[in-house]
Amino acid sequence: MATIKEIANLANVSSTTVSRVLNCDESFSVSKETRNKILSIAKELGYQTLIERHYQKQKIFYRFGLIYNPMIFRDFIDSDYYFSIRKGIEHLSLKYNIELVNNLVTAHEKTAELQGVIILGNYSKNVIDNFLEDIETKNVVIIGNCPDDNKFDSVWFHTRKAVLQGLEYLQKLGHQTIGYIGAKEHLEIPEEDRREFIYKRHMERNGGFDSSIVYIGEPGEKSGYELMKKAIQSNKIPPAFFIANDPIAIGALKALNEEKLKVPKDISIVSLDGHPFTALTNPPLTTIQVPTEFMGATAIELLLERIEKERKIAKKVIVPTQLVKRDSCRNLSKS
Repeated sequence: MATIKEIANLANVSSTTVSRVLNCDESFSVSKETRNKILSIAKELGYQTLIERHYQKQKIFYRFGLIYNPMIFRDFIDSDYYFSIRKGIEHLSLKYNIELVNNLVTAHEKTAELQGVIILGNYSKNVIDNFLEDIETKNVVIIGNCPDDNKFDSVWFHTRKAVLQGLEYLQKLGHQTIGYIGAKEHLEIPEEDRREFIYKRHMERNGGFDSSIVYIGEPGEKSGYELMKKAIQSNKIPPAFFIANDPIAIGALKALNEEKLKVPKDISIVSLDGHPFTALTNPPLTTIQVPTEFMGATAIELLLERIEKERKIAKKVIVPTQLVKRDSCRNLSKS
Protein backbone atom coordinates (compact mmCIF):
# COMPACT_ATOMS: atom_id res chain seq x y z
CA MET A 1 0.00 0.00 0.00
CA ALA A 2 1.16 3.52 -0.78
CA THR A 3 2.52 5.68 2.02
CA ILE A 4 1.62 9.25 2.98
CA LYS A 5 5.16 10.32 2.04
CA GLU A 6 4.78 8.93 -1.50
CA ILE A 7 1.48 10.77 -1.96
CA ALA A 8 3.05 13.98 -0.59
CA ASN A 9 5.93 13.76 -3.09
CA LEU A 10 3.57 13.26 -6.04
CA ALA A 11 1.22 16.06 -4.90
CA ASN A 12 4.15 18.37 -4.09
CA VAL A 13 2.87 19.08 -0.57
CA SER A 14 3.97 18.18 2.96
CA SER A 15 3.22 14.82 4.59
CA THR A 16 1.26 16.71 7.27
CA THR A 17 -1.03 18.21 4.61
CA VAL A 18 -1.66 14.78 3.10
CA SER A 19 -2.35 13.21 6.50
CA ARG A 20 -4.84 15.88 7.54
CA VAL A 21 -6.67 15.80 4.19
CA LEU A 22 -6.92 11.98 4.15
CA ASN A 23 -8.16 11.92 7.73
CA CYS A 24 -10.87 14.49 6.97
CA ASP A 25 -9.57 17.11 9.40
CA GLU A 26 -12.30 19.76 9.15
CA SER A 27 -10.21 22.35 11.00
CA PHE A 28 -7.46 22.20 8.35
CA SER A 29 -7.60 24.92 5.69
CA VAL A 30 -6.46 23.84 2.23
CA SER A 31 -7.58 24.78 -1.29
CA LYS A 32 -10.18 22.62 -3.03
CA GLU A 33 -7.72 22.03 -5.87
CA THR A 34 -5.01 20.70 -3.52
CA ARG A 35 -7.50 18.55 -1.61
CA ASN A 36 -8.85 16.98 -4.82
CA LYS A 37 -5.32 16.37 -6.10
CA ILE A 38 -4.33 14.55 -2.90
CA LEU A 39 -7.50 12.44 -2.90
CA SER A 40 -7.06 11.57 -6.57
CA ILE A 41 -3.43 10.44 -6.12
CA ALA A 42 -4.35 8.47 -2.98
CA LYS A 43 -7.13 6.68 -4.84
CA GLU A 44 -4.85 5.93 -7.78
CA LEU A 45 -2.24 4.39 -5.49
CA GLY A 46 -4.82 2.45 -3.48
CA TYR A 47 -4.12 4.24 -0.19
CA GLN A 48 -6.53 3.50 2.68
CA THR A 49 -6.99 5.68 5.74
CA LEU A 50 -6.95 4.20 9.24
CA ILE A 51 -10.74 4.33 9.34
CA GLU A 52 -11.06 2.52 6.00
CA ARG A 53 -8.62 -0.17 7.13
CA HIS A 54 -10.67 -0.70 10.28
CA TYR A 55 -13.88 -1.13 8.35
CA GLN A 56 -12.20 -3.68 6.11
CA LYS A 57 -10.93 -5.65 9.10
CA GLN A 58 -14.28 -6.27 10.76
CA LYS A 59 -12.98 -9.55 12.21
CA ILE A 60 -10.56 -7.55 14.34
CA PHE A 61 -12.65 -6.33 17.27
CA TYR A 62 -11.38 -3.72 19.71
CA ARG A 63 -12.81 -3.19 23.16
CA PHE A 64 -11.52 -0.22 25.16
CA GLY A 65 -12.27 0.73 28.74
CA LEU A 66 -12.81 4.26 30.04
CA ILE A 67 -11.86 4.93 33.67
CA TYR A 68 -12.68 8.03 35.72
CA ASN A 69 -13.91 9.13 39.11
CA PRO A 70 -17.70 9.56 38.63
CA MET A 71 -17.50 12.83 40.63
CA ILE A 72 -15.92 14.63 37.66
CA PHE A 73 -19.31 14.53 35.91
CA ARG A 74 -21.34 16.74 38.25
CA ASP A 75 -23.51 18.65 35.76
CA PHE A 76 -23.28 20.06 32.25
CA ILE A 77 -22.06 23.51 33.27
CA ASP A 78 -19.41 22.50 35.81
CA SER A 79 -18.30 19.37 33.94
CA ASP A 80 -18.42 20.42 30.28
CA TYR A 81 -14.62 20.04 30.06
CA TYR A 82 -14.91 16.32 30.76
CA PHE A 83 -18.15 15.83 28.83
CA SER A 84 -16.46 17.32 25.76
CA ILE A 85 -13.43 15.02 26.09
CA ARG A 86 -15.73 12.02 26.44
CA LYS A 87 -17.65 13.15 23.36
CA GLY A 88 -14.40 13.03 21.37
CA ILE A 89 -13.66 9.54 22.70
CA GLU A 90 -17.14 8.26 21.88
CA HIS A 91 -17.22 9.89 18.43
CA LEU A 92 -13.99 8.23 17.29
CA SER A 93 -14.92 4.92 18.93
CA LEU A 94 -18.04 4.88 16.79
CA LYS A 95 -16.05 5.68 13.65
CA TYR A 96 -13.49 2.95 14.33
CA ASN A 97 -16.13 0.39 15.35
CA ILE A 98 -14.73 0.15 18.90
CA GLU A 99 -16.80 -0.98 21.86
CA LEU A 100 -16.31 1.42 24.74
CA VAL A 101 -16.87 0.21 28.31
CA ASN A 102 -17.86 3.38 30.16
CA ASN A 103 -16.67 3.59 33.44
CA LEU A 104 -14.74 0.54 34.55
CA VAL A 105 -14.71 1.79 38.16
CA THR A 106 -18.46 1.09 38.45
CA ALA A 107 -19.28 -0.99 35.35
CA HIS A 108 -18.28 -4.42 36.74
CA GLU A 109 -17.37 -5.55 33.22
CA LYS A 110 -14.85 -8.24 32.29
CA THR A 111 -11.48 -6.53 32.09
CA ALA A 112 -9.56 -9.45 30.59
CA GLU A 113 -11.04 -8.80 27.16
CA LEU A 114 -9.89 -5.19 26.90
CA GLN A 115 -7.28 -4.17 24.31
CA GLY A 116 -6.82 -0.68 25.72
CA VAL A 117 -7.77 1.68 28.54
CA ILE A 118 -8.26 5.46 28.76
CA ILE A 119 -7.98 7.15 32.17
CA LEU A 120 -9.76 10.52 32.30
CA GLY A 121 -8.73 13.03 34.97
CA ASN A 122 -5.85 13.83 37.32
CA TYR A 123 -4.87 11.07 39.72
CA SER A 124 -1.86 10.02 41.79
CA LYS A 125 0.31 7.09 40.72
CA ASN A 126 -1.18 4.98 43.53
CA VAL A 127 -4.73 5.67 42.41
CA ILE A 128 -3.86 4.83 38.79
CA ASP A 129 -2.17 1.61 39.91
CA ASN A 130 -5.36 0.71 41.80
CA PHE A 131 -7.45 1.48 38.71
CA LEU A 132 -5.30 -0.90 36.65
CA GLU A 133 -4.85 -3.63 39.27
CA ASP A 134 -7.21 -6.13 37.62
CA ILE A 135 -6.66 -5.00 34.03
CA GLU A 136 -4.38 -7.13 31.87
CA THR A 137 -3.74 -4.77 28.95
CA LYS A 138 -0.64 -2.57 29.01
CA ASN A 139 -2.14 -0.17 26.44
CA VAL A 140 -3.06 2.80 28.63
CA VAL A 141 -3.63 6.48 27.79
CA ILE A 142 -4.10 9.16 30.44
CA ILE A 143 -6.00 12.33 29.53
CA GLY A 144 -4.64 14.64 32.21
CA ASN A 145 -1.47 14.95 34.22
CA CYS A 146 0.59 11.77 33.75
CA PRO A 147 2.59 10.58 36.79
CA ASP A 148 4.81 8.29 34.68
CA ASP A 149 5.67 9.46 31.15
CA ASN A 150 7.87 6.42 30.58
CA LYS A 151 5.04 3.98 31.21
CA PHE A 152 1.82 5.56 29.94
CA ASP A 153 0.74 7.45 26.83
CA SER A 154 -0.89 10.76 27.70
CA VAL A 155 -2.76 13.73 26.23
CA TRP A 156 -2.67 17.14 27.90
CA PHE A 157 -2.37 20.86 27.15
CA HIS A 158 0.41 23.26 28.10
CA THR A 159 -1.11 24.83 31.22
CA ARG A 160 1.59 27.46 31.63
CA LYS A 161 1.23 28.73 28.07
CA ALA A 162 -2.56 28.79 28.41
CA VAL A 163 -2.52 30.87 31.60
CA LEU A 164 0.11 33.23 30.20
CA GLN A 165 -1.99 33.74 27.05
CA GLY A 166 -4.72 35.21 29.23
CA LEU A 167 -2.50 37.25 31.54
CA GLU A 168 -0.40 38.71 28.73
CA TYR A 169 -3.53 39.64 26.79
CA LEU A 170 -4.86 41.61 29.77
CA GLN A 171 -1.49 43.30 30.23
CA LYS A 172 -1.38 44.18 26.55
CA LEU A 173 -4.71 45.96 27.06
CA GLY A 174 -3.10 48.03 29.82
CA HIS A 175 -4.12 46.05 32.92
CA GLN A 176 -1.29 45.90 35.45
CA THR A 177 -3.37 44.91 38.49
CA ILE A 178 -4.98 41.54 37.79
CA GLY A 179 -6.85 39.48 40.40
CA TYR A 180 -7.24 35.70 40.38
CA ILE A 181 -10.24 33.50 41.09
CA GLY A 182 -9.80 29.74 41.06
CA ALA A 183 -10.33 26.41 42.76
CA LYS A 184 -8.12 24.22 44.91
CA GLU A 185 -6.07 22.17 42.47
CA HIS A 186 -5.23 18.49 42.53
CA LEU A 187 -2.17 17.73 44.64
CA GLU A 188 -1.18 15.24 41.93
CA ILE A 189 -0.51 18.13 39.54
CA PRO A 190 3.08 19.40 39.87
CA GLU A 191 3.23 22.89 41.39
CA GLU A 192 4.69 24.43 38.22
CA ASP A 193 1.62 23.22 36.27
CA ARG A 194 -0.98 24.62 38.67
CA ARG A 195 -2.89 27.63 37.39
CA GLU A 196 -2.66 29.61 40.62
CA PHE A 197 1.11 29.06 40.86
CA ILE A 198 1.64 30.13 37.22
CA TYR A 199 -0.43 33.27 37.83
CA LYS A 200 1.45 34.11 41.04
CA ARG A 201 4.90 33.57 39.50
CA HIS A 202 4.07 35.69 36.43
CA MET A 203 2.61 38.55 38.47
CA GLU A 204 5.56 38.52 40.89
CA ARG A 205 7.97 38.80 37.97
CA ASN A 206 5.99 41.74 36.64
CA GLY A 207 5.72 43.48 40.02
CA GLY A 208 1.94 43.14 40.22
CA PHE A 209 1.23 40.30 42.64
CA ASP A 210 -1.16 41.09 45.49
CA SER A 211 -2.35 38.16 47.63
CA SER A 212 -5.39 40.16 48.81
CA ILE A 213 -6.99 39.94 45.34
CA VAL A 214 -6.53 36.15 45.05
CA TYR A 215 -9.64 34.09 45.81
CA ILE A 216 -9.58 30.29 46.04
CA GLY A 217 -12.60 28.05 46.61
CA GLU A 218 -14.26 24.92 45.28
CA PRO A 219 -14.66 24.15 41.57
CA GLY A 220 -17.86 25.11 39.78
CA GLU A 221 -20.27 27.90 38.93
CA LYS A 222 -21.65 28.25 42.48
CA SER A 223 -18.18 28.76 43.91
CA GLY A 224 -17.38 31.38 41.25
CA TYR A 225 -20.49 33.31 42.28
CA GLU A 226 -19.56 33.17 45.97
CA LEU A 227 -15.91 34.11 45.41
CA MET A 228 -16.80 37.13 43.28
CA LYS A 229 -19.32 38.25 45.92
CA LYS A 230 -16.50 38.04 48.46
CA ALA A 231 -14.22 40.09 46.19
CA ILE A 232 -16.90 42.77 45.76
CA GLN A 233 -17.54 42.98 49.52
CA SER A 234 -13.81 43.46 50.19
CA ASN A 235 -13.99 46.93 48.61
CA LYS A 236 -10.65 46.19 46.95
CA ILE A 237 -11.81 44.76 43.67
CA PRO A 238 -9.19 44.94 40.87
CA PRO A 239 -9.99 46.24 37.37
CA ALA A 240 -9.30 42.80 35.85
CA PHE A 241 -9.50 39.13 36.80
CA PHE A 242 -7.96 35.99 35.38
CA ILE A 243 -10.38 33.19 36.29
CA ALA A 244 -9.04 29.63 36.38
CA ASN A 245 -11.88 27.97 34.47
CA ASP A 246 -15.05 28.88 32.62
CA PRO A 247 -17.70 27.49 35.03
CA ILE A 248 -16.17 29.61 37.83
CA ALA A 249 -16.14 32.61 35.44
CA ILE A 250 -19.82 32.09 34.57
CA GLY A 251 -20.71 32.18 38.28
CA ALA A 252 -18.49 35.24 38.86
CA LEU A 253 -20.17 37.08 36.00
CA LYS A 254 -23.58 36.36 37.52
CA ALA A 255 -22.43 37.98 40.80
CA LEU A 256 -21.11 41.05 38.97
CA ASN A 257 -24.38 41.46 37.06
CA GLU A 258 -26.35 41.26 40.34
CA GLU A 259 -24.18 43.99 41.84
CA LYS A 260 -24.64 46.19 38.75
CA LEU A 261 -20.91 46.10 37.96
CA LYS A 262 -20.39 46.28 34.21
CA VAL A 263 -18.10 43.92 32.29
CA PRO A 264 -15.85 45.13 30.76
CA LYS A 265 -16.47 48.80 31.70
CA ASP A 266 -15.80 48.21 35.42
CA ILE A 267 -14.04 44.85 35.38
CA SER A 268 -12.35 42.84 32.63
CA ILE A 269 -12.40 39.03 32.68
CA VAL A 270 -10.40 36.31 30.94
CA SER A 271 -11.07 32.67 31.79
CA LEU A 272 -9.79 29.28 30.66
CA ASP A 273 -11.26 26.09 29.10
CA GLY A 274 -13.47 27.11 26.16
CA HIS A 275 -16.90 26.22 27.62
CA PRO A 276 -19.60 26.69 24.92
CA PHE A 277 -21.69 28.78 27.36
CA THR A 278 -19.00 31.50 27.40
CA ALA A 279 -20.20 32.58 23.94
CA LEU A 280 -23.74 33.04 25.31
CA THR A 281 -23.13 34.98 28.53
CA ASN A 282 -23.79 38.71 28.87
CA PRO A 283 -21.29 39.85 27.76
CA PRO A 284 -19.67 36.91 25.95
CA LEU A 285 -16.51 35.91 27.84
CA THR A 286 -12.97 36.02 26.50
CA THR A 287 -11.49 32.57 27.14
CA ILE A 288 -8.51 30.36 26.43
CA GLN A 289 -9.88 27.53 24.29
CA VAL A 290 -8.66 24.01 25.13
CA PRO A 291 -9.45 21.54 22.28
CA THR A 292 -11.10 19.04 24.62
CA GLU A 293 -13.00 16.99 22.03
CA PHE A 294 -9.79 16.65 20.02
CA MET A 295 -8.00 15.44 23.17
CA GLY A 296 -10.50 12.60 23.51
CA ALA A 297 -10.13 11.63 19.86
CA THR A 298 -6.34 11.73 20.18
CA ALA A 299 -6.48 9.23 23.05
CA ILE A 300 -8.26 6.70 20.81
CA GLU A 301 -5.70 7.28 18.05
CA LEU A 302 -2.82 6.68 20.48
CA LEU A 303 -4.31 3.34 21.56
CA LEU A 304 -4.81 2.22 17.96
CA GLU A 305 -1.26 3.22 17.08
CA ARG A 306 0.13 1.27 20.04
CA ILE A 307 -1.85 -1.83 19.07
CA GLU A 308 -1.45 -1.80 15.30
CA LYS A 309 2.12 -0.54 15.07
CA GLU A 310 3.22 -2.37 18.23
CA ARG A 311 4.78 0.81 19.55
CA LYS A 312 6.72 0.18 22.77
CA ILE A 313 7.81 3.71 23.70
CA ALA A 314 5.28 5.86 25.55
CA LYS A 315 4.10 9.01 23.78
CA LYS A 316 3.00 12.33 25.30
CA VAL A 317 0.81 14.59 23.14
CA ILE A 318 0.55 18.27 24.14
CA VAL A 319 -2.30 20.02 22.32
CA PRO A 320 -2.26 23.80 21.67
CA THR A 321 -4.66 26.31 23.23
CA GLN A 322 -6.13 29.41 21.59
CA LEU A 323 -7.16 32.82 22.91
CA VAL A 324 -10.78 33.50 21.90
CA LYS A 325 -11.36 37.27 22.13
CA ARG A 326 -14.90 38.34 22.97
CA ASP A 327 -16.46 41.28 24.80
CA SER A 328 -15.34 40.87 28.43
CA CYS A 329 -12.07 42.84 28.27
CA ARG A 330 -11.60 46.61 28.20
CA ASN A 331 -8.67 48.19 26.40
CA LEU A 332 -7.40 50.79 28.89
CA SER A 333 -5.04 52.35 26.36
CA LYS A 334 -8.09 53.56 24.40
CA SER A 335 -9.81 55.06 27.46
